[in-house]
Amino acid sequence: MSRPELEAEIAGLEAQMKAAEFPSQLEVLESKLLFAQAYTLSPADYPPGLYGVKDREQPMRVDYLNGVMAWGTMAGEAISVPISALRPVGSASSARQPEQG
Repeated sequence: MSRPELEAEIAGLEAQMKAAEFPSQLEVLESKLLFAQAYTLSPADYPPGLYGVKDREQPMRVDYLNGVMAWGTMAGEAISVPISALRPVGSASSARQPEQG
């Protein structure tokens, strides 16, 4: 998708989230939104290190990226999240954040 197509998709998802009637609908739309936002970011801006993760208490140690997915460990368990869910913590403070619309 092109940047304008991604931005249109993000706007559409945000509108759908406002109209969501059930928590399960909202969770699915939030997941889609994170993936769409991830494609607007540069993986190069997310070096390995410690990050906070949206809606999670524990920090994540990012070991590597594969496309727009960050792979690493959280609380001793292997996980992966879209880079748009990452928040700077410690040495990863130079990471950019997704634009909010």
